[in-house]
Amino acid sequence: MKKISMLLFSVFVTLALFANAQPVDLASSLVSTGNLVALQKTNIEIKREKLEITIDGVYAYFEVDYTYFNKGQDDTIFWAFPIEFRVSTFDIRENPFAEDIQDFSLSVNGVKTRYDHMIERIYEQDYSTGEYQIRESPTYEWLEMAITKRWFVTKIDFPANKETRVKVKYRIHSGGEPWHTNWDPILHFGSRFFNYEFSPAQYFGIGKADEIEIILNTAKIESQLGEIREIKPDNFLKKEAGGVFRYTGKNFDFKKTPRLDVVYDVSYFEKRNYFTWNKFVCSDGPCRNRYNYYKASTMDGVHNMFDNDLRTAWCFKAGKEEFVQFDIEARRDAPGPRYISVANGYLKDRETYAANGKVTEFEVTTDCMDAYIFPAPEDMERSTKVKPEIPVWDDIFLKNDFAPTREIWTVRNDYPLRKNCTIIVKIKNSIKGNKSDDVCISEMFLM
Repeated sequence: MKKISMLLFSVFVTLALFANAQPVDLASSLVSTGNLVALQKTNIEIKREKLEITIDGVYAYFEVDYTYFNKGQDDTIFWAFPIEFRVSTFDIRENPFAEDIQDFSLSVNGVKTRYDHMIERIYEQDYSTGEYQIRESPTYEWLEMAITKRWFVTKIDFPANKETRVKVKYRIHSGGEPWHTNWDPILHFGSRFFNYEFSPAQYFGIGKADEIEIILNTAKIESQLGEIREIKPDNFLKKEAGGVFRYTGKNFDFKKTPRLDVVYDVSYFEKRNYFTWNKFVCSDGPCRNRYNYYKASTMDGVHNMFDNDLRTAWCFKAGKEEFVQFDIEARRDAPGPRYISVANGYLKDRETYAANGKVTEFEVTTDCMDAYIFPAPEDMERSTKVKPEIPVWDDIFLKNDFAPTREIWTVRNDYPLRKNCTIIVKIKNSIKGNKSDDVCISEMFLM
């Protein structure tokens, strides 16, 4: 007769919490402790574990392939796969609790298997005791102290004297969120991180795997001009060609191995997406979008500044004062614009950039903030005349086309638009290129 038991098997967690190991059934575990509690399954050993993690922007993709061997009698296990995550108060996504774990799939011996059910608990930490208590739903006030733990529970058969392969795939939204304050017109982007916890697998066999292979693929973040900041434990994964880090080992002790911590940076990629998603895009002008209409002193090619393509540009003759005018329509559901930056020059390639001129002085005028009582005028300080830096063409320049030196107008605080208004960006001075009298701007970002 088959034995039916319950096993907690944790692969990825944000924090290593709730570590109990008592033989209880599924229902009473949650009622009495709020947690699923592990049984020691000495007859079921992990012969091999292969973990592959691929980082792509703000997401980490996990694929875990296990080969088990049951040296005892037939057994059936309630196999619960928990993933933990913490949502930041700075998180700007609409529903991070639904988006943090996606595309979870499971297969047993090559056959795709639906998990039986999902269990979720949200825990709030008591700072005075350090203990966690279950909360029914998250609120903004205590979000930073909350940890969400989600179990994917499946009943799996382990036949006697046979191997059983279980494969899990899913993706997570890496920790670390952009942030901003009322004084900042744009978001700030920092490091991302995720963890992988080994120790819960100790409840198989004697707590060891005969073989293990770990592959961390960072090729995509390298192509996104990102970088790995830290991998813990030190010297655990060895770097290979093509952005791959790898570990292979035998007799791997789950109880003694610290969790894998990965910190990486894709702030350029995130900032570029942020600008792309928040600016308005026009295929031809004049057009209507988030900030209504624009027009320019020289309309020929002006739409090239709003097409999200650095290989196109708005060009005009040097020596003549040109302008771009934005006619802003007041909207109750959006504050007034606070930020303008430019990708100065014609960025199609090195030769085109050198051949054409660049703007050396901008002047921005607007009536959008006129006649306001709050915030006070001194809180609305903004630049009006800006002489932008003209960098040389090199890799550093290409990696920083949204750097603060490209900013030509900014407002310190949010403000409501109570009336339709106008923003005018004037080109006051410029320099010629080495082959052309044209002065060019590849992109302009109004946000």
